[in-house]
Amino acid sequence: MFFETRRSREDSRRGAFLLALALLLLLPAGALRATGLREELPERPEPSLREPPAGPLPARVVRVALVPPGPDESSLEAGVRQALDDQNTTLSGGERMVLFQKDAPPRDALDIQINLVERAVAGGAHVILLNPLDPRGLVAAVERARAAGVLVVTLMNPLERGASFHVGTDASAASGSVVEHLLRYRGTGPVALFSGPEGAPPSRDRARQVLGYLEEHHPEVRILEPLPSGPVSLEAVAVATRSLVAATPDLAGIIATDSISLEGAARGVREAGAAGRVVVAGFDKTPGTKALLEEGVIRGILVEDPFAIGYVALVRAAAALRGSDVPEEIFLPYRMAGP
Repeated sequence: MFFETRRSREDSRRGAFLLALALLLLLPAGALRATGLREELPERPEPSLREPPAGPLPARVVRVALVPPGPDESSLEAGVRQALDDQNTTLSGGERMVLFQKDAPPRDALDIQINLVERAVAGGAHVILLNPLDPRGLVAAVERARAAGVLVVTLMNPLERGASFHVGTDASAASGSVVEHLLRYRGTGPVALFSGPEGAPPSRDRARQVLGYLEEHHPEVRILEPLPSGPVSLEAVAVATRSLVAATPDLAGIIATDSISLEGAARGVREAGAAGRVVVAGFDKTPGTKALLEEGVIRGILVEDPFAIGYVALVRAAAALRGSDVPEEIFLPYRMAGP
């Protein structure tokens, strides 16, 4: 009986995943925004969902390049590779898709990421899957790639313009979820916003979304924006947090828009003896932020699903190469991890 119950639950989870992924792959962008899907997807989609081919691929061997923003993007790459395997099982007549370039720049090395895009074009890429370091700094390189006939799909973080389409998380909705999660636990005092380094535009964009959401939906909340001097590091953020807690006895919460700011703020709150009184929430689950969440110092982390993003991006890219219409924006589910 235990085996049958367990099997039934696994079948239910598998069915729920297939329904969610079908919606993500088949619905237009407007409908996707209205689904309200917020459950975390499994790490590996089984059985695979395959979109029926609409037409031939542009070449017998389609060359795919993955250009992440740094070296720690294994989940994103795993999703792309799984989708490649699933797509290749549907191909016939010698057609196949290969990941021929997957080099990553050093963290925050925009010039090297631009060079990787240009190298992919020179190497005969048909598809570039790009997680851009800067929404503006990659535009010219992407527009040149598009002019050369390359399909460019942005993952996780969008560009201001130029990409063929984007797959990621709805930043506006995600920022609102972080705010509402924090306000559920905070007291009546002000909330501080730690918005990460100037060199990390995605983090700064999240900060703008958080501020916009607060101004529209919670104008009564007083916002503090302390920024540590010098390069942003865990220790710099922790020091700034300790000073902030000491100078603001009624501080009720901190929202951090990147993993360094989130972990540093949580460390500072703990070191100041304010854990539990000052609510900390934010973006990006890492081993450090996960440990502080389990400890109870962080009360909420917005968790994206890079595996699913990579998977859906590759499947949609294959469909676009075959002539199918693809929405300009495809938003995937996220979840708030918390107590």
